[in-house]
Amino acid sequence: MASASRTLDTDIIQVRTVYAKTPQNNFIPSSFILISQGDGSTQWAPVSSIIKISSFNHVTGNSIGSMINADLLFDTLTISTTGVDSLFESYVDPVARVLMLRNYLPPVGVTIGSVPNVSLVAASVLPNPQFLIPSTGFSTIKFLGVNDILLSTVTDQRAIFVSISSFTSAGYSTISGETFNWRPTLYSTLSTSAGITSFVSSVGFTPSGTTGNPMSTVTGSANPRDLYFSSITFSGNHLMKYMNNNTSNTRMFVEMHPSLFFDRMTQDPDVRSLTKQIVSYIQLETPTTGRVVFNESSNVRYMTSQITTDYSSNTSNWFQAPIRMEINPYTLQSNIALNLSNNVNLTVYHVIKDGLYEGGVNSGFPGGSLTFDNRTDLKTGLYVQMMNNTQTLP
Repeated sequence: MASASRTLDTDIIQVRTVYAKTPQNNFIPSSFILISQGDGSTQWAPVSSIIKISSFNHVTGNSIGSMINADLLFDTLTISTTGVDSLFESYVDPVARVLMLRNYLPPVGVTIGSVPNVSLVAASVLPNPQFLIPSTGFSTIKFLGVNDILLSTVTDQRAIFVSISSFTSAGYSTISGETFNWRPTLYSTLSTSAGITSFVSSVGFTPSGTTGNPMSTVTGSANPRDLYFSSITFSGNHLMKYMNNNTSNTRMFVEMHPSLFFDRMTQDPDVRSLTKQIVSYIQLETPTTGRVVFNESSNVRYMTSQITTDYSSNTSNWFQAPIRMEINPYTLQSNIALNLSNNVNLTVYHVIKDGLYEGGVNSGFPGGSLTFDNRTDLKTGLYVQMMNNTQTLP
């Protein structure tokens, strides 16, 4: 039968298994160790009671997500910087026994000069490039406006605004308007936008003749009293190279400043109106395509200052109203393509509505006076305006 002893004083104890309990005969917690109290006695207590221990059992990020839990098998925390490619690098300095994080700012590519237009190729493969490499974490890139280019910023929003000075945007527009009004005194003006040409230019033409040009009626027309005649003819072939074929946004206008003189009119006894409506339009006619009328060019003006047979025989009627007519350049281009061996000429035709005199019906030109004189100035009589809009990427 075993006996219990409260005190044992010996030098060496050798046992195979030791069981221990608290003085109150309770089980000692598994995380406790036997600690000396410095006076020859001992006690069961946690390690933290004699050594201050700081540790983290879990690692989390600053966004909602999973945690990393440390245990005996997972005791190495890896710092990865692959989330932002080429922006950060991490490495361990074994001498200083520290973890180092280094930021690496990628260079900024700049094209020296300019590119002909906005395109995917220019954006992906930078032409004539130079690269600006930031030297610190603070930005070392500077933006500077040159001449009419103005830069401004909103710093708390990290925004840069690029604008054109008021003189460039508004002043040039005013100058353009003034120049447009001066066109009769100018031979040509030219401007470009992103390599696409737009211009207003005087154009050489062949007049129908100086004096005695005929007018005629058309058999079977809706009104047999309508008078038809042509005034000028000009070539359209050389204009096609200025078309913007990539985006189909070219518009073409023909402006004519006619100076046409007619004989006196015969006034009906019932004093019917002497004001005549003149419809002008452009057409071409070739052996391949035949007659093509540009319906969009139709333009209506009126002949004023009518002189009748009641006045001196030396007076006449004249027509000098400016005429602006639009042409579909792609219709013209298709006809030029079909007539590669022929020059495609455009002719300006006119119709004087109800112009032939018929007694008891209308006032107009008598049958023996169906001619006119063409005094249109060869230098300022005809202008062509080509308008090309700048290409816009989707």
